[in-house]
Amino acid sequence: VVSTQSTGGEDGDEGDYGDSGIEGRQGERGEEGTCRKDCTVKETKGCHCDKHLITVHSYSDEMVQCPERWTSLWKGYSFFAVANTGAKSQVQDPAKMGSCLEYFQPTPILTCNENEECSKDFVSDKTIWLATESSDAPDTPLSDLSEIQRYVSRSNVCMGPSRLETKHSWGNEAPSCSPGFNIMWTGFSNLLDWYNDDNNEGHRPGIPITSPATCRETQSPPSFVACDGRAGNCSVVKASNSSTESAVSTSEPVMGRCVVCARASRRSGRRRK
Repeated sequence: VVSTQSTGGEDGDEGDYGDSGIEGRQGERGEEGTCRKDCTVKETKGCHCDKHLITVHSYSDEMVQCPERWTSLWKGYSFFAVANTGAKSQVQDPAKMGSCLEYFQPTPILTCNENEECSKDFVSDKTIWLATESSDAPDTPLSDLSEIQRYVSRSNVCMGPSRLETKHSWGNEAPSCSPGFNIMWTGFSNLLDWYNDDNNEGHRPGIPITSPATCRETQSPPSFVACDGRAGNCSVVKASNSSTESAVSTSEPVMGRCVVCARASRRSGRRRK
């Protein structure tokens, strides 16, 4: 009698994954922690992708600083508008980054023909800049670049973590911020338009009242530097006709008040180990 012993065969192919199991039950709530003496509440930094921009202006020949917790992206000169002859003016909201040019040029515009030939010789547009609040502004046009720059406001483009809102009271008291917002500054309501007396034509572009730029910290209306492309000189224009928002609850004309608010950052408690 011959006895034989069976041997195992080769391993088979790996099988497919099985279906997911059913979801387990929720665990029990943990015990309440205790806060020691060194427990502090720290402000969160927030999401790095949640960034907002605002442009601020000094209304002087000195540079203005960004608000607290906001970072400067670039600095420059306060540009406001291009006044086209016989056409609608191109206005920059002073709270937007387009209102801050890194270099000052009285005529930063070229006229180009169909042959791709460009020149400044026939530019009849005017560029409008926010002016410094200087008491010695000249009454005659200026052509020297260094002299003109003395009367052009400086600007700063800032990036920060908070969304902004602008509110107007239409009264003689500044309004309150909405819930969840903190005050950045209070001021006086002004539409920041300008008026040109040439040929009795008025250029009154204005900007949206939702812009932080419509809330000026000073009550006096702004002045402007108007640069004539054809003449090649600039003049300081006092904004005596600048529009303001008046209080509706008073018998006498009173400039309305406003507030610019920033959305409050979330806060969370953390314990130090």
